[in-house]
Amino acid sequence: MKSELISKLIARTGKFSGRGVNHEGQAFEGELALTPLLRGKGIHLSFKATGDGGRIFHEETTTIAPNHMGEIGLYNLNTNMPGLTHHRLIEESAKKAIFAFGDRADSKSFREEISLELHLDGSIGYKYAWGLPGGEFADRSGALMAQVEEKC
Repeated sequence: MKSELISKLIARTGKFSGRGVNHEGQAFEGELALTPLLRGKGIHLSFKATGDGGRIFHEETTTIAPNHMGEIGLYNLNTNMPGLTHHRLIEESAKKAIFAFGDRADSKSFREEISLELHLDGSIGYKYAWGLPGGEFADRSGALMAQVEEKC
C-alpha cells in the first residue's frame, strides 16, 4: 500500500496552536508548523511546547519523508534527545500516523512513539509515548492544535 501521509500533511500546510500537557503534568502552549519540502517530496514539521511562565519545555525540528527504499520515516532532532532520531512509520490510517523508535515491548531499552492525529475539523493532535529502560511504556505528552495560519 502506498502511503498518502505526505500529501495529507501538505494539504494542512500552515501553523497550528493549542494547549497540551507534558509528561510531568504541566500545561503548555503548543505551536506546530508544517512546511512542504522539495516540491512535495517531504514535509518539515517544527514544534515547540512553552509553559505558562514562558519556559520552553520542548522544541524540535522534524522531517517526514521517504527513504531511498520508499519507506516513510520521521527524522526528529529535539531538545530532549542527544541527536537525530529516526522513527519508522508503523501505523497509518485516514486519521492517524504513528512513528516508532525501538520496540514498545522491549523494556530493556528506550522506546518512543510519536503520533500525528488529523481531525476532521482541521485540527492536529501531536502526541508522544515512551518508556525508559526498565520502565513502563505509556502516553506521556501531547497537544491538540487548531490551524491559526495557512501556508507557512
